[in-house]
Amino acid sequence: MVFVAREQEILTLRGTLDRACNGDGGVVIIVGEPGSGKTVLLRRVVDYAEEHVDR
Repeated sequence: MVFVAREQEILTLRGTLDRACNGDGGVVIIVGEPGSGKTVLLRRVVDYAEEHVDR
C-alpha cells in the first residue's frame, strides 16, 4: 500500500504519544473508510513508539 499525504497526521499522533509518555493523557479516534489507510497510519505510529518510547 502506498502511504501518501499523512505526515501531519503522523506528527499529530507522535505528539500525542510523546505527551502521554510525559503523563499528559488523551484520546485519539481514527475514523475512515475501509482501505483509507487507518491501519497503516497506526502501524507507523507503533513503529515510532517501539523506537522512541522507553518501556
